[in-house]
Amino acid sequence: MFRLEKIIVYLFVACNLVGSRVECTENSRSVCLLQDPPNQCGEFCLSVLQPLLDHIVTHQEQWNTSEALRLNET
Repeated sequence: MFRLEKIIVYLFVACNLVGSRVECTENSRSVCLLQDPPNQCGEFCLSVLQPLLDHIVTHQEQWNTSEALRLNET
């Protein structure tokens, strides 16, 4: 058990070190300003998020059917 706690602490420290390094490099990067964000990013973001949205819809359908079954039982 002690070994697992030790590993978790090391992982936490490593993540903090990586995070602080990322913050330093982000300040030196240039910023790309978008002229028309909905048209430039909208389709890409939607395509990336589509699997997540499908997963949510599936669980909502399961929730609705289980809720309907529960109401029918009572």
